[in-house]
Amino acid sequence: MKRTTLLLFSLLLSFVALAQVNSNQQKIASVFQQSFVTGQDELEPLIQELKESPSSSTYWTAYAQLYQSIFYMQMGKKDQAGASVEKAIDLLQTIDVKDSEDHALLGYVLGYSIALDPSGAARLSAKAASEYKEALAINPDNLRAYLGKGESDYYMPAAFGGGEKVEEYLLKAISLKDQIVENGPSWGKNQAYYLLSSFYKREGQTDKAKLYCMQGLNNYPQDPQLNQLKKSF
Repeated sequence: MKRTTLLLFSLLLSFVALAQVNSNQQKIASVFQQSFVTGQDELEPLIQELKESPSSSTYWTAYAQLYQSIFYMQMGKKDQAGASVEKAIDLLQTIDVKDSEDHALLGYVLGYSIALDPSGAARLSAKAASEYKEALAINPDNLRAYLGKGESDYYMPAAFGGGEKVEEYLLKAISLKDQIVENGPSWGKNQAYYLLSSFYKREGQTDKAKLYCMQGLNNYPQDPQLNQLKKSF
């Protein structure tokens, strides 16, 4: 649940980026917030709209379904959350020729789905890792692939080798551009700063934790996770 809650706040502010924001990305984030205001799933009509729009793409429909899953999870509706994330996974898998962003999003959704199916953690982690590998083979500068790899390592238990690559992956993520192509996805760097700072704090490296928390806030001053983390120092 902790992982899901952190992802909620990360995605909630994901449209607040330095890059030009894709209109679908911004619309999804806005409707997601509105769902919590009304207490109703406002994303389903948007998902149907995205499916039917010639200017949309499978990527953004799946991205909206990820948001929908998180909404249901936060509302305590685990079955609906599971159904939404499975739809996102299935949809992304239908793309015959995936680009780097498609692979990165699929990896990220698979990683998120561990919160809904902890018993499948090993299998899902392996699948996510494979997608990140594909994403970086196509584009070695994909921020979201490195974010996903870093986040997976951050949450992996130390007994299974977790924590060994967090620093490397997340430092790489924050060094990269938010947006690879014009009007493409630009989400994720705020979460990379947060996880990196949290990792250093967890490891007792307070000076580094403060440094990257403040760097993150310089770029994303409204990010709730980074602001909350700042208060803990």
